[in-house]
This record gives sequence, structure tokens and C-alpha cells, in this order.
Amino acid sequence: MAQVNDITEELHKEIEAVPEEDRALLLRIVRSFREGVVTEPWFDEAVREGIRDADAGHLVDHAEVKAKWQAKRAAQLD
Repeated sequence: MAQVNDITEELHKEIEAVPEEDRALLLRIVRSFREGVVTEPWFDEAVREGIRDADAGHLVDHAEVKAKWQAKRAAQLD
């Protein structure tokens, strides 16, 4: 239980360090995280699957991914 309290205290310190004018944005970020990650069970499994793939050596070179996305973007602009 001490670890949970430590994390909560650390979160509170981080929140307090955010300037007042930026706290509305921080709240939106926190809510988006909770709604998009915490409540979506598929996300956790998708991340775990990705980690298993990476651990098994199923990786794609960055240049290949970049070229694919650039081509896709170029096709959308045509």
C-alpha cells in the first residue's frame, strides 16, 4: 500500500507543478488517458501482443515504415 501512496503523492506534486493556466489541458489529457486506455481492454492486449512480436524479433525497419506512411500520405494528397 505504501507504493500506491507514494505514486499518489508524486502525482499530486506533478499536478501542483503545472501552471494554473495549463491545468484544464492536463485534465483533458488525464481524462483521455482514462477513457482511451483504462476502459478499453483491447488496448492492453494489443500492447502486450506488440511486445511479444518485438521479443520474437518480428520487427520492421524504421525506414520501411516511414516510406510506407509517406507514400500513403502522398496518395491522400493526390
